[in-house]
Amino acid sequence: TWEPLTDPLPGLINTFVLLTSSFTVILALVAARRKSRQGLLASLGSTILLGFVFMAIKMWEWNHEVFDKGVTISANAHGDP
Repeated sequence: TWEPLTDPLPGLINTFVLLTSSFTVILALVAARRKSRQGLLASLGSTILLGFVFMAIKMWEWNHEVFDKGVTISANAHGDP
């Protein structure tokens, strides 16, 4: 069985970040079709920034799992060898 999530907030934030970045990609596509260079660059820049936010949250989550709970490649999901 899985342990209950101690803090679901990072996952919730990451879901929001992913959905928002999907929207900014669509905005970039619309801007490109309208030949709006400024809109395209702003939308792609936002998408890249949101990608970095997503990766930062993932790094924080996995850092917590590896160093605080002992989850590694050779351990199971609960950190037991």
